[in-house]
Amino acid sequence: MASNTLYILFLSIICVSSLAQPISQAPVNAVSPQCLADVVALKNMSYIDSALLVLYSGHGPQQLGNYDECQDLSAAHYCVFKYLLPGLEFYTVQTGVCAPANCSDSDLTAVGSALLPNTTKLSVMCIPKRNTEFPAQAIVMLSIWGLLALLCTLGATVEWRSMRLKQQREVDQFAMELDPDSEAAHLLSVQADSYQTQSEKDEATVIVLPKSTMSVSKTVLAPMSPSSYRRPVASVKMVPPPIHTEDSSKFVKFLLCFSPIRNLSRLLAPSSEPNLSALNGLRSFSMLWILLGHTIYYSSFMFDNPIHILKVISRQFEFQIIANANYAVDSFFYMTGFLVGYLTLRQLIKHRKIPLVLYYLHRVWRLTPPLLMMILTLWFLSPYLGNGPWWYNFKQTQLRNCNANWWASLLYINNFYPTDFMKQCGEWTWFSAVDMQFYIISPIIVYTYYRNKKLGLALMGVMLSATLIATGIFAFQKRYTVNVLDLQESSDFSFMSEFYEKPWTRLPAYLVGMLSAFILIYIEDNPDLKTRAAVKWAEKHHEPVKRHLPWWLQTLLLTVGLTIILSCIFGTYSSFQPGQAWTYDDARTILWNAFGRFGFSCGLAFMMHVLYMGHGFFINRILSWDAWSPIARLTYSAYLWHPVVMQLILSNFKTLVHYDYWTVACYFLAFSLGSYIVALGSFLLIERPIMNLESLVLPQHK
Repeated sequence: MASNTLYILFLSIICVSSLAQPISQAPVNAVSPQCLADVVALKNMSYIDSALLVLYSGHGPQQLGNYDECQDLSAAHYCVFKYLLPGLEFYTVQTGVCAPANCSDSDLTAVGSALLPNTTKLSVMCIPKRNTEFPAQAIVMLSIWGLLALLCTLGATVEWRSMRLKQQREVDQFAMELDPDSEAAHLLSVQADSYQTQSEKDEATVIVLPKSTMSVSKTVLAPMSPSSYRRPVASVKMVPPPIHTEDSSKFVKFLLCFSPIRNLSRLLAPSSEPNLSALNGLRSFSMLWILLGHTIYYSSFMFDNPIHILKVISRQFEFQIIANANYAVDSFFYMTGFLVGYLTLRQLIKHRKIPLVLYYLHRVWRLTPPLLMMILTLWFLSPYLGNGPWWYNFKQTQLRNCNANWWASLLYINNFYPTDFMKQCGEWTWFSAVDMQFYIISPIIVYTYYRNKKLGLALMGVMLSATLIATGIFAFQKRYTVNVLDLQESSDFSFMSEFYEKPWTRLPAYLVGMLSAFILIYIEDNPDLKTRAAVKWAEKHHEPVKRHLPWWLQTLLLTVGLTIILSCIFGTYSSFQPGQAWTYDDARTILWNAFGRFGFSCGLAFMMHVLYMGHGFFINRILSWDAWSPIARLTYSAYLWHPVVMQLILSNFKTLVHYDYWTVACYFLAFSLGSYIVALGSFLLIERPIMNLESLVLPQHK
């Protein structure tokens, strides 16, 4: 009886809510002898040592206790109780308990089930003491990243040396052209640098980023005098030489592919398609919108005021920006469909065929290596980069999911298998899978339109109608609403697995993008749509020719487009208000689930067509700003790595966070900055070098 009494005493520590039943109902017989022995040992501990277990435990819902202090106790370990409370089924409540070392997950689960009978989905996760040693796979991943950094260093060294040598050859050649036997030629070819001050050297050396050639601007010099030796006699432009140089070995060309000098110049170069530069701004804003949505999504498990979020914050008008952040993904599908349709149709018009092998191989070569490195890092390295109450769960989840399903992500089928959204190796990579699936079917659509425009448009119409009808029917059968909080009440992510990530749900945005590309090409190839004034203006300002678009039509398209976009974002506001929820069989819910993404994409199409034609008032100036170009080029890497950055940071937290807009704003800015810093590293180490290697390995279609 003594041991039972002591055990009951310990159970008082883990009475984690006011819902607990009388202590006498605790199932002592269901607990292992080892756990009971540890409880008996409490009697032999000092009062202070026994009290520490209580002190370091949480004493109610959403209280974690003190993780570090508990783990430092030799006779205890830290455990987390997770459960759902009545009326708050959409949110998992957590409580930290500092338990005796030999009380396992199953021991505490049995006790918790008796003490908290009114809760559901109770689970207990006990966290083992941290092992600071890196396993072999983590060391291998660090070595791979180190090797890539070494290649970049060697590439930069080779390129800098090549640029300096070519600069010297240009100066020597210029000097010899003056007079091979003159003293001036000798001074220019041998001692030119020593006659210039540092400021003059800086003035004479100009780095030109967009171009890939090196040239010398020659000037006519006055007769040489001692004072003239100190003047800049040539403007030497130091830029990266092309990779394909006849005097370079294959190994040198390989190293130059990794040169950060070359790759930074590509990153900072202006847009190669000025009339489509507004896409850079749209891509950048869409990525920031995704970062905002994921800031809430990945940190939602650690808020200490979930009821306030449900009852107050979610009912505020501005919360719709977060609740409907999924439209940012549809904007990417619109842009992908537009670019694939535009470039592929231009290819067909010029060459009358599509090199399918290169078409698909280019896409796989471009997307797979960065995806592979992210998965390997998530799988082998990230589980060993932290510690905390949530860290162990993050570690076990990534190891379990990637051990079983890493191949599905690399084959771009992870939106179909595994069937559980949360069992994917990097669940956010569903976008890459859907994007690749759309890319595979795109040549069929483009080629049909190229051969017969009416037949191509009919094919797109049939596909669009089928997806809209199927999406509406499926959402109705599954009783999906438009309130994101309602969709998460089941906590089983069935909405994500069966609806959100499926290609037929996202196809309308992609088709709208392709249709926009076909319309733009028609306008570009129709000379009657270009006015003489527009041509004259373009020649004067050295810019693309603007298509004739009356001011009233510009205003109409922009107004209609922005109205549709804002309606899609804020139109569900009433469904979040008490007593005004849209039920699954409400006509508004059915129409919204079927046509919401299609409508948002049409709004983008109306707005962007005005910008493609060079109009759009201040909107065009904002979205076409040159500063968006490098940010847009980092989008793919930022999308792949931002959840890794967020989870690494959040899983290392050891306390809960109070939700308010200022806190979210700070987290959003920190996550955005961290994600783009990592994206820059990925771009320089993997993404851009792979694109450079493509020109050396794969045949180029001209």
